[in-house]
Amino acid sequence: NGAYDIYARLTADNWLLQGEYAETEDEWPGTFNPTIPQHIASKVSSWSVGGIYGPRIPSLAKLDFNISAEFSRFVAGPEGAPWEHQDQLVLGLTSFIVPSAKLFAEYIRTQGYAPLNFISGGNLGDGVTHSSSSAHSDIFLVGFNAAF
Repeated sequence: NGAYDIYARLTADNWLLQGEYAETEDEWPGTFNPTIPQHIASKVSSWSVGGIYGPRIPSLAKLDFNISAEFSRFVAGPEGAPWEHQDQLVLGLTSFIVPSAKLFAEYIRTQGYAPLNFISGGNLGDGVTHSSSSAHSDIFLVGFNAAF
């Protein structure tokens, strides 16, 4: 099953904006669970938009911050299917304390759960699927990244 992908990126001054869209050419057989036949096989698609604002070159004289945001949606099934879609929002803050070391914090919000392995349930049993359109997660992440 072939797929296509379109990606665009724009940089200007202290901004970086990007977007992407991908879709399979045909319905993906793995999106159909014969024990839940009301949800037909579907094409699979995903899209995302995001951006970063902040200085391109870290300054040693002071802490510079980059602020980022990205939203993405993975669509794996028809409307109403437990594996219909999974959304993700990421908000981030990064500070380079030296050019090769950064501190970062992110808030990640997911809505829906559609794992690629056995999206529609596969061989898990009659009417069984791991996917859930009502699942959600809130994640707060703090970290440090250094290169030597």
